[in-house]
Amino acid sequence: MFTKDNKKVVVKFEKGKAGFNDYIIAQTLFNAKIPNFIKYYCYFNCKEDPIVFDNLPKINVPGEHHLNFCTGPGDEMGFIVMPFYRLGSVKNYTWTRQNFDQLKTVLKQVFLSLVTAFLESGFIHKDPHLDNILIRKTKKQNLSYRDIHLKLSGYYAIIVDFGRAEMNGNSKDFFTSIQIIFSLLRDIGDKTTVIIDSLILVTYIHKLKSDKNEISTKICEKILCLIDKISIEYDKQTIL
Repeated sequence: MFTKDNKKVVVKFEKGKAGFNDYIIAQTLFNAKIPNFIKYYCYFNCKEDPIVFDNLPKINVPGEHHLNFCTGPGDEMGFIVMPFYRLGSVKNYTWTRQNFDQLKTVLKQVFLSLVTAFLESGFIHKDPHLDNILIRKTKKQNLSYRDIHLKLSGYYAIIVDFGRAEMNGNSKDFFTSIQIIFSLLRDIGDKTTVIIDSLILVTYIHKLKSDKNEISTKICEKILCLIDKISIEYDKQTIL
């Protein structure tokens, strides 16, 4: 789908209250000016607004004069209209030895934005997988997260999908979500030849969770250093 000025958009389908929760939390985090959280265009629900397409005249579908999202069963469905990001997600992007440092910068952005959101509102993502981290190119040189300043390297992370998220969470749940993100790094890139080792980082975060630590600047700096130590290797048998 495209807007009237030819910008491509994505429409997400959400059942029940998940879509509304997704939209409200995203807007709350974006309005709080925390970097890396998506700004959705709008949300609508079939039950409450069955002629919503008439209320969104700027959205056009090539080859279609009219599109009714709410035909047939599913009047409880909610829809979120969001920007389209051409580079896709962290999971599906091609990461190699040449751009691996840029991946590390993306991971640092995600970590620091989640830390900031947690400290300011108790935000916990609750569905922290790598398809929920989108990327785009950026000319920005740096970003600021509370008292930490991060130098960028050409990529900007966008965190999405807050249908399961909650506010006012605890530090144990926060560390659990962070641990899951870094443990999933083995699933990205060329899965047959590239090996990504984040075990030391994941182990450290697990210890923080087990010891019931609270977030501090010292802990954040330690995790950033461990992100730098994440290694990428190639399967020697495949190369040979």
